Amino acid sequence: MRAVTIEDVVKLKFTLFDDSGELVEKFDTPIDMVLGKGMIMPGLEKLILGKNIGDRVVQENIPKLEAFGEWNKSNESIVQLSDIPVEMELEEGGMLQAANKEGQAMMGKIKEIYDDFIIVDYNHPLAGKDLKVDFEIYDIYTFDPENPPAPPTAPAPPVE
Repeated sequence: MRAVTIEDVVKLKFTLFDDSGELVEKFDTPIDMVLGKGMIMPGLEKLILGKNIGDRVVQENIPKLEAFGEWNKSNESIVQLSDIPVEMELEEGGMLQAANKEGQAMMGKIKEIYDDFIIVDYNHPLAGKDLKVDFEIYDIYTFDPENPPAPPTAPAPPVE
């Protein structure tokens, strides 16, 4: 049986939980994940490598340093209210889109609002958290740069 290598695409279903056990993301329909291209968490990639079609992993740990890293204070930013369109509604916990120095869009969470400025946290929402994952492998095939797999569509948010 063929085991997953770093140059493969793996079709799998997976469920991701944060360190408190709360559901973060769930794909009930198999999706393609490309290994070795920096597109998935190193800890998840490490768990997938060497597995075979039909293998299942349940509640396996992904340490924060192999997931989204430590939370980093330097990823917070002060944004002057005068730099934000007046029609934009701001609320603590809300999201704000900005551009980094290279002009790439990035999302941040509004942490605090003051009279003249806000503090925005641009850390990944799961930074600083250990994660747990369940997955099952449905297929393995070699990555073809001429015909890469389509990116997965975002799953529906969990029903509360």
